Amino acid sequence: MAAFNIFMVVKYGGTPGRLLLKTRIVNGSGTYPTVKQSVIRYSLYLINSLLAVVITSNEKMISSLSGYFSDWANLNNGLNEILGLIIIVDCLIIVVTRYNRALHDMMAGTYVVNKAALDELK
Repeated sequence: MAAFNIFMVVKYGGTPGRLLLKTRIVNGSGTYPTVKQSVIRYSLYLINSLLAVVITSNEKMISSLSGYFSDWANLNNGLNEILGLIIIVDCLIIVVTRYNRALHDMMAGTYVVNKAALDELK
């Protein structure tokens, strides 16, 4: 899945959903991201998604898993508060930054733009 997403961003400027929404991911020079930028962007996006999964899990769900995972149930309650704050901050960054960039876009040096605006530059 990661290889597919990275390939799509490097080759076509976005995943199938981005292409359907007529938006593209570009770097600072207006071209599609490099492999390195795409790997950084996807890695941070994946971490954020995994944090969301951890937050949505609850003690009952974790304790129903094998004994190894049920030992983590108490730790999960404390982590939910911290991880929830991280996700909220990540969402707020999009709202308050000049170009409405998410943290994974800032770290990778990428931008999400409308395809029509990108076509005007060419």
